[in-house]
Amino acid sequence: MSWRREICRMSTRRRSPAILSVLGRFLLTKKQSDIAAFKTPDLRNVLVTGPYFHDGSMQTLWDALDHYNKGDGISDPWLDEDMQPLALTESEIDDLVALLVSLTSPQYKELGDQEYARQLAIAKVSRPQRDTARAFGSKPKQPPPPPL
Repeated sequence: MSWRREICRMSTRRRSPAILSVLGRFLLTKKQSDIAAFKTPDLRNVLVTGPYFHDGSMQTLWDALDHYNKGDGISDPWLDEDMQPLALTESEIDDLVALLVSLTSPQYKELGDQEYARQLAIAKVSRPQRDTARAFGSKPKQPPPPPL
């Protein structure tokens, strides 16, 4: 069975969230190069538009930044093999969160203040994506994409 037919079969019959999550723009274009490709959202009001990522898997801005800081897609065979950890310090992550928070429109100030307090409280006790050793360590080998 061709990869195209197999993906179409999986996406239309099973409707598995995991499979649909990986397929990304492929569901629209049917191009193999669009598997795991997603539209990049605008950063305006990002504080009040969580949870984050195409599948809602990151609950806070700190989680999202920790994910990129450690290069968390490296073990994902669908992502670019050149993805590197950012190696940001805690202070730099906090500065980036502050920058993202500053992109909140005045009309959402009250909601933004509440959401910032909520996310900050979570970030102080739970940072599941945080991995400083990996962020500053060497790049692990990326596995090949699974056969289709």
